[in-house]
Amino acid sequence: MTYQSKHSFTNSIIFPIGVYFEKGIWYMPAVKNESFRLYRVDRVLSLQALDEVNSSIPSLKEWLKQKDERETIEVKLKFTEFGVRLSETDPHFNTVENNEWKEQVPLEKLSFLARKLFSFGAEVEVLAPKELQEMMIKEAKACLSLYKNKSEF
Repeated sequence: MTYQSKHSFTNSIIFPIGVYFEKGIWYMPAVKNESFRLYRVDRVLSLQALDEVNSSIPSLKEWLKQKDERETIEVKLKFTEFGVRLSETDPHFNTVENNEWKEQVPLEKLSFLARKLFSFGAEVEVLAPKELQEMMIKEAKACLSLYKNKSEF
């Protein structure tokens, strides 16, 4: 399989488990180097069937029932009224209630979440965790640095 990640293209031998649709995106769980990986189908550039078979791979139904063992952290967000309207178009935030979103998020997904939240601008505030607040501050500073010589602040 040839796959385009955020930073590079990779060629890998994988054993796909199946394909499923969640939160507006098609995913393909697979086994690579004896560990489970989750690939976005829209980032798969090419896929070639091999003669190899791995009989230890679970079915898609079995895989989806498995408990996620990744370490998580509770994320709490507060949306403005306009932010709530914006969140309705984003499948990641389909559980916003009373302008708040609370969910357990795998630690390795915090940087992805920070970039996604930054697109909401001042329409969302990170209430917790501190690590995500710091990532948002870092993103804001990086954005400001692009314009530091363009106008007075």
